[in-house]
Amino acid sequence: MMTRTIALILTLTLATLAHSKCPNIQPVEGLSLANWTQSTWYIAQQQLNGYQKKEDLYCTLATYDLNRSQHIPFFKGDVVSVHNYQNVNEINGKVQNTDINIPSGLCARLKNESLASKLLVAPCFLPNFAAGPCTFDTITIYFNIHV
Repeated sequence: MMTRTIALILTLTLATLAHSKCPNIQPVEGLSLANWTQSTWYIAQQQLNGYQKKEDLYCTLATYDLNRSQHIPFFKGDVVSVHNYQNVNEINGKVQNTDINIPSGLCARLKNESLASKLLVAPCFLPNFAAGPCTFDTITIYFNIHV
């Protein structure tokens, strides 16, 4: 009986792991940075991540600006200034803002001009090897444009 119980638990655990894989996010092809940076993005739902906790996800929004004068070390491509805003612990709570918290600002870098929806993001003073990926998929774009 004990062997069957262990086998059942192992089977259920493996089945859960197999179904809990992250979805394969595909970047949007043909995204126009000029159009994408025209308005503020209001976040309707967001997953927890390594740099934001649950209490940081109130009234979250992001504004992006094409910034051709912004300098990134060792990078000559297009740069998008990133301005993130959020309240802490509650609606209208304490404000957190990347323009205040990161003195150099936060920059998205267009590493591949043919794939504008796949960017690298880091504080502006850091080179690309220290930046993290940011990919915009079809659902994200659809939600921003149609809401």
